[in-house]
Amino acid sequence: MLYLIRCIQLIIFLFLSISCAHESKLPDTEDYNLSFDKLNANQPLYWHTLGNNQYLNYLDSEEKRHGKYSAVLESIENSDPKFKAWIFMLPRHLEGKEITLSGYIKTKNINNGFAGLMIRIDPAVSYTFMEDQGIKGTTDWKEYKVSLPLQPDRTKSIAIGGVLIGSGKVWFDDFKVFVDGKDITLLVEKVYPASTDREFDKGSKIKTFDLSSNKTEDLLLLTKIWGFLKYHHPKIAKGELNWDYELFRFLPKYLSVNTSEERDIGLVKWIENLGQLDTLVQPKQVDPKIFLKNNLNWIKNGEFSLDLKEKLINVYENRWNETNNHYYIGIGQEADKPILKNEAAYENMPYPDDGFRLLSLMRYWNIIQYFYPYRNLLEKDWDKVFEEYLPQLIHSKNELEYEIATLKLIGEIGDSHANIWSGADKIDHLKGHFYSPSKVEFVEDKLVVTDHFVVTPKIYIPFELGDVITHINYKTVEYLIDSLKVFYPGSNERTIKRDLANEILRSANNKLKIKFLRDGLSITKEITLYPRNELNMNDFYNKKKKENFFKVFESDIGYINTSSFLPKNISELREKLRSTNAVIIDLRHATAEADIYQQLGSLFVDSSVPFVSTAVMNMNKPGEFILRSPNKIQPFGDTYKGKVIVLVNENTQSSQEYTAMALKAGLNTKILGNATAGADGNMTSFLLPGGISTSISGIGILYPDGRQTQKIGIIPDIFVEPTINGIRNRKDDELNKAIEVIKN
Repeated sequence: MLYLIRCIQLIIFLFLSISCAHESKLPDTEDYNLSFDKLNANQPLYWHTLGNNQYLNYLDSEEKRHGKYSAVLESIENSDPKFKAWIFMLPRHLEGKEITLSGYIKTKNINNGFAGLMIRIDPAVSYTFMEDQGIKGTTDWKEYKVSLPLQPDRTKSIAIGGVLIGSGKVWFDDFKVFVDGKDITLLVEKVYPASTDREFDKGSKIKTFDLSSNKTEDLLLLTKIWGFLKYHHPKIAKGELNWDYELFRFLPKYLSVNTSEERDIGLVKWIENLGQLDTLVQPKQVDPKIFLKNNLNWIKNGEFSLDLKEKLINVYENRWNETNNHYYIGIGQEADKPILKNEAAYENMPYPDDGFRLLSLMRYWNIIQYFYPYRNLLEKDWDKVFEEYLPQLIHSKNELEYEIATLKLIGEIGDSHANIWSGADKIDHLKGHFYSPSKVEFVEDKLVVTDHFVVTPKIYIPFELGDVITHINYKTVEYLIDSLKVFYPGSNERTIKRDLANEILRSANNKLKIKFLRDGLSITKEITLYPRNELNMNDFYNKKKKENFFKVFESDIGYINTSSFLPKNISELREKLRSTNAVIIDLRHATAEADIYQQLGSLFVDSSVPFVSTAVMNMNKPGEFILRSPNKIQPFGDTYKGKVIVLVNENTQSSQEYTAMALKAGLNTKILGNATAGADGNMTSFLLPGGISTSISGIGILYPDGRQTQKIGIIPDIFVEPTINGIRNRKDDELNKAIEVIKN
């Protein structure tokens, strides 16, 4: 038992060492989720699990002490459980003498170990797992407390949580954290000088821009230096300056210079005014395998003064070294993805002025330059993209033009995780709020009616399944694809057309003229469109979630519906699979939970199998990404010996692609369908001026041998696509082919 506890301590230490992801700013009171009641993808918000996969972790809405849910850890029968923990990362800046965690715990049949509360303060400050007073056997709800002394000057991370060591089941609920007896949710958050700078809240005071070639080059250089200082200079990293507003203070003088010598002198003084740099020792890194270098050749090879180059190099050599305590950047808790903090949205300016529109371009350009793991896949030179979009953003005459220019800029990275997810009000208004009652998709390179959102006497449905649409309001579908695809950024042509098809019959008017083919005949109709809520579109897209997670075809072929499968179903699924000789796993729809890959994948391997490599950012060297050792699927219990067919298509995206890679590691697995979306890696979200919310893929995802998945997707072993004839006859061509492959 002592050996196991030491192993757990080491594992949790390593977890904390690589995921110091909490923000240095204390979250608002309403952001705490210590009673597990706020959810994200059916998991408690801000909570994460750690440990081996011989456990289930889920929420229980029936057995609870307080609120809506309790959090459960439960060992899987006939497995070899070691330990599992629910983990919550606290803010680093907790000033005081003692931290106390209280929580209610209920247990059932805990053997060969114990359950308890945990606190760990790192680096190696102190820890407790309740190892001397751990809860064993079966117990009813009871409140427990653990405490540790605080050492703020030495602390880089604090984790709290609940632990289960050994077998059994434990419920946790109603956690509370106190510092010197005071509830942490009532503590006053740390105020950074950067957050109190309000000078430009109502406007940048920048009126006009000279966009001649020389000035464009100067603005590109300023963009590079502004971004470099933002992520490297200690004074900015400590939150002492609002770097957006420092740009507006510097811009008028910078825009007025007439020679490169004047320009460089001004930039040198700007850097000098940040103050004398202390000599900072950079953390040692043990031979990391570099996936993407932080390209600083622009400093070495730039056409600017030696004095300016030396100033920039000095900043780099003495860059901020407290990597878990940067005002603008951090590492995510869920995975080592970049967290972009304190990026103001300026939502009170839906149409930002010239200065804020420039800021939008500069912010986005630098985020891609430093935090995008796939910038090596960009189709255009990133400097040229800045030059291309500078006039588009500066010359945007209104909110709509600004939104369109921003959306086009986002589309340049070719990532289906990247779009305007909120804040594009004018684009949304332009698209309209009326929709066709029928769903259309591109099948056999034609726009085909594939389903109906709702069938009711109140809604007139003018189409039949398999109808091929050729014209919309007298414009050919090919013309519309070419003219509208700018509104639908994507990783590749498949995902662009996928998303475009979802809205190509959307309009600001409730009527459209449609020309289509049916049984070789050309038909023209004026169709009626309806508001989204009248078509019950949300119910349509969620209908797979309401179906059972498992069924059987032809007596011995199992079918797993991942839209309703939950990790807690794994034991039941294992039993159901015993009566089958083959199984089909459907990943063509959104999964009920993002992280099902380990539970499903472990059923089909008989040894530890690498299935994916990840490239994560190096916080000490912004712009550098390190290639991690491959992640592995670990088996438990009896390995399923039957055939396994995994269904995928262009709707299989992100975590579903990751799951497909994990399943592909199985002994007898084939991927069937067409190529997936090609957008994998945890999403990093951030804000742009005008209240625009967007995101990027924040982690690089590759096969263990280094092969690319981004943009390409997961390529099936057996290529099958839907057919117009299959749709017309209500047949699932991919599912039918999977059954055929299994039988043969």
